Amino acid sequence: MPTFWLSSIPKGGPATALTILASMEAFQDYSARMREHYHRDYSTRVKADELQFLFDGIPALDSHDHKDERATAWAVGLIGKLGDRSDLGTLRILLNQPDFARSATGAIRQIEMRC
Repeated sequence: MPTFWLSSIPKGGPATALTILASMEAFQDYSARMREHYHRDYSTRVKADELQFLFDGIPALDSHDHKDERATAWAVGLIGKLGDRSDLGTLRILLNQPDFARSATGAIRQIEMRC
């Protein structure tokens, strides 16, 4: 044990220190599980929002109401990263729309390689 740990043992002795250590490990485990749950839940919500955006066929617009190709490519690429085989139908529909075709091709490739 490092010397700072020995000098910081509470008055209850080593048993209390082990209890504190066990509590810290339990908290770290809980924290890791919550991060995983939040990431999974967040990914699902983001994917649902992006799919609705794509299903409506509306390209992203910038602050001057011009098409923002980078933002559209990002949104379709996000489906490629988070999506699964169930999203391929929506992406294939987008292949016929000029605003989405290039990005949809890349997203389809990403999903097919992963799944």
